Amino acid sequence: DDLPDHVNWNGSVPLDGASMEGASLDKAQQMCGDTGMHPQCKAEVTGIVYDPFGDMGVQGKRNFELRDARIHWLALPEKTTRTTRHR
Repeated sequence: DDLPDHVNWNGSVPLDGASMEGASLDKAQQMCGDTGMHPQCKAEVTGIVYDPFGDMGVQGKRNFELRDARIHWLALPEKTTRTTRHR
């Protein structure tokens, strides 16, 4: 329902897993497959935004997806520290 040049980009955009970069997909499924609402799931995602229904000629409400996605993980993996003392 957006007017031309007034697109509301807030919300979520599904990622096309079939075209996603492999390492990004594997890590996302392992770490964030349940809900993705974990601190280690914070990421920046780049890719190509497209409207799959528009590509098929369906007019009306837009339904964006992201293909050829690549995930840049923002959270650093937790470090395990082990203290060893030598005497």
